[in-house]
Amino acid sequence: MKRILPIIFCLVLCLANNVEAQNFVQVFDARSLEPLPYAHITLTELSSKQFIKTISDTDGRLELPFAGETNFELSHIGYEPISKLIKPRRSIIIYAFSFETAIDEVAITGSPKESSADESMYDVHIIAQEELEQRAAVNLSDALINQLNFQISRDGVLGSQVNLQGLGGNNVKIMIDGVPIIGRLDGNIDLSQINMNNIERIEVVEGPLSAIYGSNAIAGVINLITKQSQQNKVEGFVNTYYESIGTYNIDALLGFKKDKHFVQLSGGRYFFDGWNPRSFDRDVQWNPKEQYFGAINYVYRSKNDWFHKFKGNIFQDKILNRYDPAGSIPSAFDDWYITQRIDGNYAVMGEINEHLTFNNTSSYNHYNRVKNRYQKDLSTLESNLIQDTDSEDNQDTTQANQWMTRAYISWDNPEKRVSIQAGIDINIENGKGGRFQGEDGSSALIADLAPFISMKIRINEKMNIQPALRYAYNSQFKVLPTPSLQYKYDINDQLIFRFNYGMGFRAPSLKEMYLVFNDANHNIFGNKNLIPEQSQNLSSSILYKTSKKLHKYQLNGKVFYNYKYNAIALIPDENNLFQYINIADYTSLGAQISGKYTFKNFTTNLGFSYTGLSNNVFTSVSNGNSFFFYPQLQSNLNYIFRKVNLSLSLFNKWNGSRKDFILTGINDAAEEVLIESYNLMDFTIQKGFVGNRIRVNAGIKNLLNVSNVNGSSSTGPHNGGEGATQIAAGRTYFIGLKIGSN
Repeated sequence: MKRILPIIFCLVLCLANNVEAQNFVQVFDARSLEPLPYAHITLTELSSKQFIKTISDTDGRLELPFAGETNFELSHIGYEPISKLIKPRRSIIIYAFSFETAIDEVAITGSPKESSADESMYDVHIIAQEELEQRAAVNLSDALINQLNFQISRDGVLGSQVNLQGLGGNNVKIMIDGVPIIGRLDGNIDLSQINMNNIERIEVVEGPLSAIYGSNAIAGVINLITKQSQQNKVEGFVNTYYESIGTYNIDALLGFKKDKHFVQLSGGRYFFDGWNPRSFDRDVQWNPKEQYFGAINYVYRSKNDWFHKFKGNIFQDKILNRYDPAGSIPSAFDDWYITQRIDGNYAVMGEINEHLTFNNTSSYNHYNRVKNRYQKDLSTLESNLIQDTDSEDNQDTTQANQWMTRAYISWDNPEKRVSIQAGIDINIENGKGGRFQGEDGSSALIADLAPFISMKIRINEKMNIQPALRYAYNSQFKVLPTPSLQYKYDINDQLIFRFNYGMGFRAPSLKEMYLVFNDANHNIFGNKNLIPEQSQNLSSSILYKTSKKLHKYQLNGKVFYNYKYNAIALIPDENNLFQYINIADYTSLGAQISGKYTFKNFTTNLGFSYTGLSNNVFTSVSNGNSFFFYPQLQSNLNYIFRKVNLSLSLFNKWNGSRKDFILTGINDAAEEVLIESYNLMDFTIQKGFVGNRIRVNAGIKNLLNVSNVNGSSSTGPHNGGEGATQIAAGRTYFIGLKIGSN
């Protein structure tokens, strides 16, 4: 026994020492909650004055070498320094806050290279990955619906569409990594077809960027930036999502970076079972939808530090429109709308010398949309494709192909105070299908070649101006030179003033020029003589940012004015034949103010906008030249319980009532429509486990249970009539699980 006791004592002592050696520090990014690897750390034991300098491992973790009270100091590029006292025999988690120029504040839209958002000549609004995850954004519609100055409209077949600065979605250019998305229905891109599976951030620039990006950028540009690993490691995740209205999603991503190579694979399936407040109806208000998507991304960095990027995407969207049974026959029609997209692009960029860089992006985009009508026997559930080839309304195929090349050279010499970007865009788009009537009777083609140049002039340390000019040579119509001018004045370290003038244009689409849609219910024709829409824009903004200790303040004010002329509208003639013509002039103007406040774990956003619209096409309406104004109010709250890795978020947006016009004919009065105000509110909870490698996201969308809002007519032949505008599928509950890191 006497021999055993010392042995037991030694074992206990060794165990105690071993436990003590397990004490550690782990560093996380305070915004993304991801581990912060390779952070530079200095540890000093206060009693002995011994110190070491080291770095955290790939998991942001560092074992504590000292037994006594230790002073912890962190320094890392892009992050605020941290000094903290660590008690003996304690493990601790530390959250590092990034500077304003960290990755979520980096912008590339409208600039030849990455820069901080504050350095950009444009007022770039960034929706960071953190906010996308907090909102549980599945697609681009989810990401934008809460943003100030945006209106999102929904259609059971055409999907979700965007309105920015009072202008429709056909005036908003949507890009992924700078490559435009094709396949516009009624001039709009379906936002629900753009998923957030691999999106790092969204950059939004309001106002025309036509001088830089060409057509469709009258109201602004939305640029989605995909993720790319910066570290030599394997990373990936599996994400599942369920929503109580019948949404079942799963997607995954796997990426690998090794030295000069980066490979990334992603894909998934999204399914929605349809929704209707009257559950017994076969014809639902929100149509069932099924989506499949996949992507491959490869980046190679050559010996001379040139980057070569290859990207391929495939996407399929299937929408089912079910009709109620007709008569006593137990059968009904089913319309299937199937959309397929295949995209591929290659980009190369690098430095020619210390002042000169080259950038080229070439892409091919294929868009195919098929409508098939089936007759379904409701007793046997058998479906048969209707073979009535004489009716284009029953079966239809629309195809569009786009080839794009964008190449430019950037010259920058800080000593000369001048930087120049000059390049050329080449775009070729063709469309075919039963409803296209091109020059050869079957297909339609539009091609343009557009050189452009922009020059940034640094007048002094505080003032910069940037004139730009584009000229397009188009195969179908003449495009006037498109200039723009940006002015930026850094009043001091906290205050930035910007002024922008720009011309914008939107080229007529293939559909507007070559559509022939003639059946029992439709008489719609394109117009080969259309000319581009054009616009004049003036905008000004001021940004104030400051911080005091842990308090951070940001205030942004903006005013804008848009005048669009030669606008393309679909109107009927005296024989009730509808045709696209250049007729309308539109004006939108407005002001907005937004603020952001951060203190430790608490962040709040508050914004208000007031937008007015005037449309003088309605000449027979007495107040047709007057402005109709509508307000928006946005408020977001977020609090993070960092010790338990838990965050709570509340998103709210109030859309005030607004008026609109519906044109009933060239010489006829217009119908004035009032759309009631409504409020959208979401609540989400996020919880991370196992060093944030497992994340759970749950909450309630549309807390106030808004589905439709009334739209009442006050003038025109339908005076006093009532309709409904679809807003959302009522109150829903969701839960998501993400396993992995990215």
